[in-house]
Amino acid sequence: MNAISIVIIIAVSLAGLIIGLILGTMPMRNDALNERQRKIQQLLGILGIGLVLVLMIARQDAASWAVIIALALGVAIAVIPPVRSFLRTRFPVFDEERKPGVRRPEKQRTRRR
Repeated sequence: MNAISIVIIIAVSLAGLIIGLILGTMPMRNDALNERQRKIQQLLGILGIGLVLVLMIARQDAASWAVIIALALGVAIAVIPPVRSFLRTRFPVFDEERKPGVRRPEKQRTRRR
C-alpha cells in the first residue's frame, strides 16, 4: 500500500463520514421530510453509492470498504440523541417539518403497580 492509496482512503473516509452524519441527522420518517430535505437525501445517497462504485471500478478495494464503513459509522453517530439534538439545533435544515393541525402520537404509558 503506497502513500497515494493511504491519502485516497483517508479522503474518501472523511467524505463518507460527513455524508453519513448528514443522512443520519435527517428525519427518519418520510412524511417528516420537507422538499429540500428530500432533495438533499437523494443527492447524498446517489453521491455515496457513486463514490463506492467509482472506487470499486478503480480497484481501490480498501478505499471502497472504508467508505462503506464510514457511511455506516456516520449514520450510527448521528442517531445518538445528544449528537442528533446538537446537530439539529446547530443546523436548522435538519429539523422535522411541522404540519399544522397534525400532532405527533404520544407514547402510551404503562402503569406501575
